[in-house]
Amino acid sequence: MHVRRHYDPREKTLTLSFSQSGSDSPLVIPLKFGLLSASKGQSLAPATLPQGLAYTGNDINAVLEQSEAEYKLTQLSTVPVPVINRHFSAPVTVTMDPALSFSELATVMAHDSDPVSRWDAAQELLCSAVLEVYRSPTPPHAVSTSTLPFDLSTVASAVRGVLRSVHVPLSTATSPPTDALDSFTASLLLTPPPDAVILSYLARSIRAQHASSAPPHVDPRLAHAALRSARAAIADQVQTELLEVYRDCTRSLAYLREAGKANSSTVSAEQVTIRGRGPRALMNVLLQWMIMADHSPTLISEAVQLSAKQYDQGVAQGNMTKQAGALAAIVHAPRARFGADQDRVLTDFFTRFSGDALVLDKWFRAQALADTPDTLHRVDELSRNAAFRLDNPNKVYSLIGAFGANAAAFHRADGAGYAFMANQVRTRLCVFRSLNRLNPCETSHVCRFG
Repeated sequence: MHVRRHYDPREKTLTLSFSQSGSDSPLVIPLKFGLLSASKGQSLAPATLPQGLAYTGNDINAVLEQSEAEYKLTQLSTVPVPVINRHFSAPVTVTMDPALSFSELATVMAHDSDPVSRWDAAQELLCSAVLEVYRSPTPPHAVSTSTLPFDLSTVASAVRGVLRSVHVPLSTATSPPTDALDSFTASLLLTPPPDAVILSYLARSIRAQHASSAPPHVDPRLAHAALRSARAAIADQVQTELLEVYRDCTRSLAYLREAGKANSSTVSAEQVTIRGRGPRALMNVLLQWMIMADHSPTLISEAVQLSAKQYDQGVAQGNMTKQAGALAAIVHAPRARFGADQDRVLTDFFTRFSGDALVLDKWFRAQALADTPDTLHRVDELSRNAAFRLDNPNKVYSLIGAFGANAAAFHRADGAGYAFMANQVRTRLCVFRSLNRLNPCETSHVCRFG
């Protein structure tokens, strides 16, 4: 689905032209969309809707039955930001001309009423920021907050808008505002795109700029460095909100546990666990943001302390989400400063779950995905750990496969990551052949190395 938009400020009219492609004959496509104010992010409503459109709450409904359709929305006093395909109302890929700008994506991420559209805008916004850092003449690892090639205040404002709209229950007297965002949805909005998605985005964008010539190769290592630089700069701008929301989530979980104890006859332990899944998920995402805030050593230090504390709480409460989330965060901290904290958590986790093969996979995977300079050395040592077996597909996938998905470690400039992977295949080829006889599908996934 291609959408062309044009706003006439004199007539205060927005024209939306829809066209279908990819099918021999037109499909019936039910489509929901909405309009936001570009300046304040408020919902906009045309005074009257043209024939064929109807309201459902803040959404405008259209049923597209022809290959092309055009609608004129009048009496719009401010520049509108169209949000197409709200609630993923139709299983189509939408392109817009002109595409939403950096500030428009930030507006949708921070203010739209549809979580799906907000998530989509958040992914696009961060990918756009990474693209600007990647294309900058300054190497990504050398980019500072003052030399960022994108509008940091705009992105930080959007992230701050998400954080400030999060509602976590702190007492029975609190009820969510109408525009509140639940903590689980917020955790999804704040989860950055994986390296594979960013690489695909960069390749498409660079290919479009070199339509008449062969596009340059996208360097996975530099792409990951660009993502890390962008995340660090954003975290530096919103560190107050990151800490505040994390502490709110902690208080919310404590409230839920106490409410469960006080009303044990009507509120089961399972219900308490279910209600706390959103705050726990958000806490884990926030730890990742804070612990990778390279421009804020104080925030990193506090994030390490929070990770260690969360891990201990997870152990005391028997909560795996807390333990695994803290483990996955603390491995990213610089070992020169926080090696003792990491080793304590890693050793305790291994000792507790050494008899549970599936849980131990989390231990291997977290270390293989660590975004630190010593990850290759760590993975090499883990490949000789007595708990690791190359004839176990889950173990291979959790360590070797996860390492292959770690862009910073696998695509090292010195080629050591490639050499390690080649050595794994070359020296233990007979084990891989054995794996293929036992589980061909799993082995094919492993051999893709992420």
